[in-house]
Amino acid sequence: FRTFDPCKQLWCSHPDNPYFCKTKKGPPLDGTECAPGKWCYKGHCMWKNPNQLKQDGAWGSWSKYGSCSRSCGTGVRFRTRQCNNPAPSNGGQDCPGVNYEYQLCNTNECPKHFEDFRAQQCQLRNSNFEFQNAKHHWLPYEHPDANKRCHLYCQSKETGDVAYMKQLVHDGTRCSYKDAYSICVRGECVKVGCDREIGSNKVEDKCGVCGGDNSHCRTVKGTFTRTPKKP
Repeated sequence: FRTFDPCKQLWCSHPDNPYFCKTKKGPPLDGTECAPGKWCYKGHCMWKNPNQLKQDGAWGSWSKYGSCSRSCGTGVRFRTRQCNNPAPSNGGQDCPGVNYEYQLCNTNECPKHFEDFRAQQCQLRNSNFEFQNAKHHWLPYEHPDANKRCHLYCQSKETGDVAYMKQLVHDGTRCSYKDAYSICVRGECVKVGCDREIGSNKVEDKCGVCGGDNSHCRTVKGTFTRTPKKP
């Protein structure tokens, strides 16, 4: 998005709405073109100078991992790095790759009362989320569209209406009630196996053994008859 002083702040317009713009209140990288034959340098639009050497960016060191997003039931913690060692300048390349990494943490099971994290998040909206001019008791709702399962949708206990709570679910929320391990991270569903490893395809066999071959249990059959006391 172009402004009258394009080197002071980098503005980005939204792809769906060109009139909706955002800035992180930082200047564009040195070497960003701001006019024909000119580029941004230290916040000013200057003529390109062949003496200014192009400097590609390189990553600084990783930060320590932050706190876990959940105290039990599989949470996520992040670490970040910055492209400042050195920062790109004079039209040099930005650092390749991502500026954050995450890992799973607190993978122990939750006590029975706290196991449905999505339900907790819906319940928290009871006091402050009005829908059709009324307060509701909000129950968890799994959106049928797999792309929306990491957005917080809740269903009214009173009317059955489904409402979007205008937020992503917290990191570590199960993507689906049909999958006990895959979780939401930054609004995206991340595949997790029963071994609690990211990207793992391991599933529990019919004996409940992770990655098992159904050999750890046997099927018991029998007939049970009892005459009911009441019809």
